Amino acid sequence: MQNLPAPIELNYNGQKVLSNRQLTQLFGCSRQTIDGIFRNHAEIFEKGVDYFKLVEEDLRAFKIDFSRKVNLLAAGKQTCVPFSSFASCLYLWTQEGVLKLSKFIGTDRAKIIYTQLALGYFQEKPKIEQLPEVPQIEPPKISSNTEKIEPVCIFLDKLTALCSLIEDKKLRDDLIKTAFALIDTTPVKG
Repeated sequence: MQNLPAPIELNYNGQKVLSNRQLTQLFGCSRQTIDGIFRNHAEIFEKGVDYFKLVEEDLRAFKIDFSRKVNLLAAGKQTCVPFSSFASCLYLWTQEGVLKLSKFIGTDRAKIIYTQLALGYFQEKPKIEQLPEVPQIEPPKISSNTEKIEPVCIFLDKLTALCSLIEDKKLRDDLIKTAFALIDTTPVKG
């Protein structure tokens, strides 16, 4: 299966959501499939948790907000709109709703796409201003004298605390390699 481009980000009620049009493209199914699943299993899907149904004023406000964002982001590029501009009703699916739909669709593709969405699209990216202030860590000089091991232990404790804040494994591994490269392993004479 080829990698699909990331869907255009839609936000509603403080959450990332996906439209029916986006889901049909991602899952490789028809709109009727999604509508049928929703209609036949309405008791499973909870409004406001699994999906949002926008009509009238809510729909107009959403379309206006989306068009402002697209105009700012697109800057002359042709952009595929994730819903019909003529729609009188719009369903937006939350991560929980997309999970339920993917289970009902039941194909390997639906399972893989959901996993990719959960790990990418729906994953909350930390904002720089949300990260806690990290204290400066000075790498200690290592001595052959065992009494001077304490600075190394303090350094490693700080490094461990810092690594626990980083979710990206590659970034965390690079930080650890760099930190150990900074430690001067030349014994102190004296």
